[in-house]
Amino acid sequence: TTGGTPSSYTVTASGTGGQTCTVTGASGSCTVDGLVNGTPYTFTATATTGGGASGASPASTPVTPEPPSPVTPVAPGTGYWLVGADGGVFAFGDAAFYGSLPADHLVPAEPIVGMAATPGGLGYWLVGADGGVFAFGDAAFYGSLPADHLTPARPIVGMAATPGGLGYWLVGANGSVHNFGDAPYDGSIATPVGGPVVGIASDETRTRSGFVLGVSDGGVTTFGDMVDSGSLPALGITPIEPIVGIVTARPLG
Repeated sequence: TTGGTPSSYTVTASGTGGQTCTVTGASGSCTVDGLVNGTPYTFTATATTGGGASGASPASTPVTPEPPSPVTPVAPGTGYWLVGADGGVFAFGDAAFYGSLPADHLVPAEPIVGMAATPGGLGYWLVGADGGVFAFGDAAFYGSLPADHLTPARPIVGMAATPGGLGYWLVGANGSVHNFGDAPYDGSIATPVGGPVVGIASDETRTRSGFVLGVSDGGVTTFGDMVDSGSLPALGITPIEPIVGIVTARPLG
């Protein structure tokens, strides 16, 4: 076909579907959609000029589309944050600094008592003894006790994020649990046995929803999908000093 410089090209895949794509202009590339992975295809092209469409070009060398390679999971982080009672945050290893209360010229109404990271490690929440919550990085604010005009009966002692990072739980020393965002209310301890509650931890596999509360004598109480894997009282063990924290194990691999 004559007619000058081509204004476009049409690429056609072999096969019963005859999928096509169009390149606008005298050169370029395009993507043929609708091909089946593992099936070989050849391609022909026709040029369109002012004089019309040309005949098809010779078929290309066969090409077989393949499925995309699986994404390699990122290795667990090798860093951590420390948080001070004044809300100061200190980052170590590959943990990045996303902000702190002193950096924002803020003073918490009550001392900061806990911290939780978002699932991707790109942000974190701080919680005060009064249930005040402060969000940094990609952590979103889903609510707090002061924002709801609530005062905990006993000081808040910790917090834990939900598997997707779209909510969190706060826990008081008396075992009361407060849920925000997509964190379901799975229960609380009416009266802790063995001492005050000292911490809360959520499921680190990120596949289930639930949490476990730790008590100062080493006792635990699970809620939601969390599994009770044992405790010090169940083993007949009395700690020399009170238990002060709890964290769930990360999956291996």
